[in-house]
Amino acid sequence: MKTEIRKIAYKGWENCIELSNGIVSLIITTDVGPRIMHYGFVNDRNEFNIWENQLGQTGGDEWKCYGGTRLWHGPEIGQRCYEPDNDPVSWDAVKNGVLLKQKEEPVSHIAKEMSVSLNPDKSEVDLRFKLTNSGMWNVELCIWILSLLEGGGLEIIPRKKYIADIPPNGILPNGAIAYWPYTNMGDSRLRISDEYILLQHDRSIKQSFKIGLSVEDGWAAYINDGHMFVKQYTHIRNAIYPDYCSSFETYLNDSYTEMETLSPMRVLAPGESIEHFETWKLFDGIRMPDTEADIGSLIHLIK
Repeated sequence: MKTEIRKIAYKGWENCIELSNGIVSLIITTDVGPRIMHYGFVNDRNEFNIWENQLGQTGGDEWKCYGGTRLWHGPEIGQRCYEPDNDPVSWDAVKNGVLLKQKEEPVSHIAKEMSVSLNPDKSEVDLRFKLTNSGMWNVELCIWILSLLEGGGLEIIPRKKYIADIPPNGILPNGAIAYWPYTNMGDSRLRISDEYILLQHDRSIKQSFKIGLSVEDGWAAYINDGHMFVKQYTHIRNAIYPDYCSSFETYLNDSYTEMETLSPMRVLAPGESIEHFETWKLFDGIRMPDTEADIGSLIHLIK
């Protein structure tokens, strides 16, 4: 097999890039973004949630969600995160994929770059994200990657289990959960077990929910309609992360579940850059797990 790269029109955007290897395909916008708007098995459904009322739109000063996967910088403070990505981006073909570059943001003076590479022989996608400070002053930030998954699925987040390596072992805490003002820790969609945090999306519940935590295992999974989407990254132990040291955050409402990875915080001097990496995998024929043992039987696929 090989990775095919071609220009296509998609959902009203005339200039998109499709990567396909005959197993899965990705569709990336260049009229806006960069945004990855589609990831799924060939001739099958899109795993991502996209906003139907914004399809094909370009230009304007209003920030738009669009859906799919986007590259942001955190923490979520004021206008800095919400500069619109409504204009065209440049792109070049690279080995098994594309490199996309956004113009410098006019307010933050941050330039965004996204590299997407599809393995020729399996569903695996390697992503590299880069932010560069193009301004004249230092900026403290992190890379923040948000993927909106179609509603109805079960999200699985592993809990940190190592024993603190500061004597005496096991006495000091080794983990925490960050929550937001609107987070209800008694939410019926949330289950916390000894090994995992589980979030079951429910379209009948409109209330937003969000938590963040240090996921030292560096992965989270989402099972929906027989498919399992896996997002992997590297958690850097003892690094300073935003939002009470959260390297992974998740948000859900009645439409979608959002899986978010974050890089450590970094002060970028003018001209300096920061990078962050993710790997995606997609599996078919996955039964919805009922027990921790059922989840455990999927770990060999995830890792």
